[in-house]
Amino acid sequence: MLDANSVTQTLVATNTVDPDGCGLGVIPGSGPAQGVTRNPFNGAIDCIDSGFANGGKRLVEGLEITASYDLPTEHFGRFIVSAGWNHFFAWKGQAGAASSNTSFLGNFDNRTLPFAPGAIPWNKGFFRGEWKWKGFDFVATVNYIGDFRDDPAFDTVPRPERRTVPSYVTLDLQLGHEWERPEMDWGNSADSKNAKNNARSSTIWQRILWGTKLTVGVNNAFDRNPPTVLAAVNDNYDTSLYSIRNRYCYIAVSKRF
Repeated sequence: MLDANSVTQTLVATNTVDPDGCGLGVIPGSGPAQGVTRNPFNGAIDCIDSGFANGGKRLVEGLEITASYDLPTEHFGRFIVSAGWNHFFAWKGQAGAASSNTSFLGNFDNRTLPFAPGAIPWNKGFFRGEWKWKGFDFVATVNYIGDFRDDPAFDTVPRPERRTVPSYVTLDLQLGHEWERPEMDWGNSADSKNAKNNARSSTIWQRILWGTKLTVGVNNAFDRNPPTVLAAVNDNYDTSLYSIRNRYCYIAVSKRF
């Protein structure tokens, strides 16, 4: 038969993984051991000593510009034009504290961590036009992904210069319509009365549709394939920049109560 002292010693032996106790060995080289320290009586975790190190870092320098212009009109609705442009000056990655910096800017790389496979093009941008009129909302967006250099190790054709993966432009279109509930101007009794009369005279289907928005759209309207990347041996394109889904059509319905 074991006495209470023997049981306590057994629990201490089986539950204390870290031999130097809590708070030691946190920083690599500061203590003889790292691990988990448990309560000797109920097995609960008292503390965990674990080493840490900088797993990697990135150095990114760039410029991003976005502009928007809103033009309301009296008879033709509202026009909104916006555009954005992003340009990188530097994009470097470091896998670990002792590793050297590797530039991914303008180059496809499928061998170097921490960013592989993939490329960072120098430029990206978009141009967006929107038209709103009587519940209708039409949006057209042009997306631009700039060119970059392919990995020369996978280029089997002799070239005086490295192969360039061309830029990629797609067009997204979206058309929506929302059935809006008539607004009531409580500050003007005449307008409020007219709005109430219009609401009362509305049919049951009009009332059901109030707050409902129907949206149809298509992404990559011209069904353009992503540009070929020779170094992307598994997919033949950069999966970090493009989608192989190509043209994608959708319908969406939302309801506000």
